[in-house]
Amino acid sequence: MFFNKQRRIDRLERAQVLDAVMGLQRVLNEADVINELLLVAQRVATRMERGEDARRWANRLVAYIDFSVFNRTFTLPDGAAPYVAQLREIGKLAGVNGAYRTDYGSATQF
Repeated sequence: MFFNKQRRIDRLERAQVLDAVMGLQRVLNEADVINELLLVAQRVATRMERGEDARRWANRLVAYIDFSVFNRTFTLPDGAAPYVAQLREIGKLAGVNGAYRTDYGSATQF
């Protein structure tokens, strides 16, 4: 019974992450932003469609966005903040599967 409940939670989180990533892609496309962030968001969406761990990839994506914005690699367009906040809420539950001791600014982690 526990495993069925956990599978439902995993599917729900994957759907939430996929919705947030798709919304982020839509905002980036509308702002004509063609950069590494758009490519990374596409890779995370592909991983969600494959059924991989939503918490882990949401955590890594938020860490990548925060690091890149902090170092002024790129700026987020208006309207992207709610999607990043949604990803942050899911990603904070990643625990040891999160982006720990990785190169936060590297797109190769995706």
